[in-house]
Amino acid sequence: SEIISFRKSCILRKDIKAIFRRNLDKYRTLLYNFFVMDKKTTSYTVSRDQLYTDKMKSDVYPFLPLFCKDFFVGINMNTTVLTRYNYGLDLRVFFYYLTECDGPFFGKKPQEITLEDINKLNNRDIERYLAFLGGYISPIGKSYQQDSSASKARKFSSVRALFRYLYNNELIDQNVTLRVSMPKIRDKAIIRLDD
Repeated sequence: SEIISFRKSCILRKDIKAIFRRNLDKYRTLLYNFFVMDKKTTSYTVSRDQLYTDKMKSDVYPFLPLFCKDFFVGINMNTTVLTRYNYGLDLRVFFYYLTECDGPFFGKKPQEITLEDINKLNNRDIERYLAFLGGYISPIGKSYQQDSSASKARKFSSVRALFRYLYNNELIDQNVTLRVSMPKIRDKAIIRLDD
């Protein structure tokens, strides 16, 4: 009976390896948890971090210039994977604006933008980007998007973080985002419940 169970486990492992080869991305997290981590010790945060690390590789990196990877490595110690993923989505919209929507680098692909191009940007380009966020077709969901003041502020904060990193590491000459005011977030009216 031990020989039969050993053969079954070998067959099971061969099947899993075949599935792994065919669908590497789809089963990476599942197989990692199965072979490496005990299911009882797998926490929510570990699973979430693995998921968003994979999403960064598929949804963010292919759509950004190469110097953005250095930015994500640079902020790695101070941010969570989820924060970096959201920064990546916001930067994806920024580079979409620069290259697709009458931005200063219209006709280029986002991956073709260089640090010299970023150095050519001025504060008016950033202000036009904030105006663009008032209504656009999203590159991610391909649907019409109209950002609120809070969403504009968050997206601008992501762009500002990128420029701060590039400037602090002497990759660009100036941080033009410092010359642009943060969008004002309006206070919501207080709603009172009547007795």
